[in-house]
Amino acid sequence: MKKNLLIIMYVFIFLFLSACNQSNRDSARENSSPSTEAPDHKREESKNQNTAALQDDPISEDKTVSEDKTQAADTDYNSDYKYEVHPVRDENADWKDITTIMEMQIAVADKSKKTIQTIVYKYDLSDTPAAFTGKVLLADVNFDGSRDILLDLGRYGNQGIKYYACYLSNPVTKKYEEAPEFQEIQNPILNAADQEILSCWRNSASSYGYAKYRWDNSSLEMAAQLSVDYDIETNEEHITEEQLENGKMVRTDAGKEAIQNEWQLDTEVWAGDIAGKVLYEE
Repeated sequence: MKKNLLIIMYVFIFLFLSACNQSNRDSARENSSPSTEAPDHKREESKNQNTAALQDDPISEDKTVSEDKTQAADTDYNSDYKYEVHPVRDENADWKDITTIMEMQIAVADKSKKTIQTIVYKYDLSDTPAAFTGKVLLADVNFDGSRDILLDLGRYGNQGIKYYACYLSNPVTKKYEEAPEFQEIQNPILNAADQEILSCWRNSASSYGYAKYRWDNSSLEMAAQLSVDYDIETNEEHITEEQLENGKMVRTDAGKEAIQNEWQLDTEVWAGDIAGKVLYEE
């Protein structure tokens, strides 16, 4: 009997101690600090944030663009177009000859680098131009907010008259269209403030002129013209002003002082060249 009581007592004590140990372990887990698991959680969260940053990081895209250092490739960020300009040369010509470039090929690609248009301009080599560099540039020629393509054709004649070939950006077709009338303008300068194209020329030391061109939709027309001639015998200056009226150039009755006031600000910006983003130049 006593032996049985001892066995029961030992079992009871064992069960009691086991229950106490289990309670202590549960209490220790409940009271433990959450910071013990936080580092792993934060590292995982930080890893996810860094991964997302690498996927959407715009700086990575800029680095890719900046690595392209070729002269004939450039990106127009205003239109998301990419341009590649390739000159085609006369293999039989002397490399020092400025007319070695026979044609210019301009590939226009969209943002995904898919070619949407290839412009091929063939130079007229019947007259040898001066100061020809094959320059190709972007400039807003018709003042619609989109940059157009210009090809510098060099200078011609004793007066060194400069001409450009022009391709206008069509916002509907998203392609460039040639504007042959622009190529006829002598020494063009873009006057964005008044949305005019200014032109000047010299017939001789005693005869020269200025003109203003404006866009009518997609057509380019002369809006006004000023001619200045000196009479060598009388040493007098004769100024003639004409303006476009009903499709014809009509001489105005304005006096010399009024004409000079009208044209003075415009003639001050005639010197120089068309400014724009250069895509190619030798």
